[in-house]
Amino acid sequence: MRFMLDPTVSREELVEYCREMARQGYAPASGGNASIKLREGVWITAGGSVLKNLSLNELILVDEDGKRLKGNGSPSKEVLLHLAVYKANPKVKAVFHFHPPYTIAACALIEEGDDPIPVFVPTYLMRVRGVKLLPYYHPGSIELSQKIASLALDYQVILLRNHGLVSSGETIIKAAQAIEETEGNARIFLLAGSSGRAIAEKYCRELKKKYWLNQ
Repeated sequence: MRFMLDPTVSREELVEYCREMARQGYAPASGGNASIKLREGVWITAGGSVLKNLSLNELILVDEDGKRLKGNGSPSKEVLLHLAVYKANPKVKAVFHFHPPYTIAACALIEEGDDPIPVFVPTYLMRVRGVKLLPYYHPGSIELSQKIASLALDYQVILLRNHGLVSSGETIIKAAQAIEETEGNARIFLLAGSSGRAIAEKYCRELKKKYWLNQ
């Protein structure tokens, strides 16, 4: 894996987004982790970091094997998950692994597979390119990172049953927006209940064709 300099991502922006999204409830307490890929390697949040209060000195630089190169403390226990995404999809520059509550709740009610949560708003499909729900794997396990590696090229958001989600993007904002859209759609799904009318599959296919074609 060769790291390339990308001016669209920075450590400062990563810290800012982690703080804001944690304060919105996407990563409560010390849950969740995030990373960016720069020329020198991958910067990832340190294990045990409280993201709503994250600071620059809580970012750890690791190489492509997860070895710490710079920073105090240890990288998140999910470091292999993050590296798996970068190795699988070279276009990705940012990865978030958060625990959004509505998404976790929705995943407890649906079957595993592609596009598992019914689509209630078009922006969900317009901004999220591919969603898949996996069964439960232990956090930080090699099995989880291996499964993520096999899917990250084709799915921008990977849902983890009874755990959370993984979102990736070519920029920090794209990865963050995918989480916001996924959580928003999951919330509407839960509010609507089993009798709620989602967007028909025909229109979902049309949205995918229009907005995913050149991505």
